[in-house]
Amino acid sequence: MSRKTSGMVTVAVALGLMAAVSACSRAVTPLPAPAPTPAEPVPTPVVVPALVRASLPATVTERRYEVRSNARVQRDSAGRMDEQRVETTGFVSLSLQRAADGALRGSGRVDSFAVRVDGAPPPPPVMTTLPSGVTQVGGTSRPPGSVPFDAILDGVSIRIVTRPPLANECDRPEAGATALVRDLLVRIPRSVAVGEQWRDSTASIVCRAGIPITVRSAHRYVMLRIEGEGATSSVIVQRSTTTRLDGVLQSSWRALELTGTGTGREEARVEISSGALQQLRGDGTMTLQVTDRSRPGAARTQRVSQQLTTEVNLRR
Repeated sequence: MSRKTSGMVTVAVALGLMAAVSACSRAVTPLPAPAPTPAEPVPTPVVVPALVRASLPATVTERRYEVRSNARVQRDSAGRMDEQRVETTGFVSLSLQRAADGALRGSGRVDSFAVRVDGAPPPPPVMTTLPSGVTQVGGTSRPPGSVPFDAILDGVSIRIVTRPPLANECDRPEAGATALVRDLLVRIPRSVAVGEQWRDSTASIVCRAGIPITVRSAHRYVMLRIEGEGATSSVIVQRSTTTRLDGVLQSSWRALELTGTGTGREEARVEISSGALQQLRGDGTMTLQVTDRSRPGAARTQRVSQQLTTEVNLRR
């Protein structure tokens, strides 16, 4: 082979090697990664907060309610257990003014008041209707046709007074009629939020069967929830109550002592726009002990227990 030919072959081989190296270089060098495609923006959901605070009006115009309570009364007298079922009904018309702390002042009337007793014949009237659900046992007074009243409830007392006031309310049917009003007086602050709690205690003096009785009640309230929307929304409030009763009658011919304890729980629905009670359901128990000490050394004791359910419905 001539030198010229050999040089040409060398050049050709060198060019082939360069091409091969170039090809290998392209094969092993990674291409730049493509730019990521921008993600579609996800719209932020609009969260509508649930209503957690309610504002009640100061003035509640007159509403009419049907109030019904049913009690199962058991009486242990001289070792014998008697049972009665007592149904108390009536219609209450009521208008109110509500203070910022929930104190109430109102007026109205009770009509169509009736008491029905089934079961064992009643003993001489020792009990009649008391606050917080001590139901009438015995008594023969004629129920009144209509009883106007004024009512006050604040953090320390509750008072319902007939118009005109009774000179003596002991064993008067008007006192039993106005006792129905107590369940309608639910102390709710004008501004209240879900989950809030508040307490109060009330004391009042009533007179039954000639016995002046002091009634002390402690209440615990819980704002459970708000139901409904717009003008029909309502607050749901639970009220738990413990009650103690103490009474003494001392006269030249009669000596009686009364003690009692009770518990109860109610759930009330109050319309936010009007501030009016719409509905109330409750139940409770109470135990009473009446001791007759008229004969020295020969005290006689009567025990009375009661289970009570209460229902209040708005009647338009």
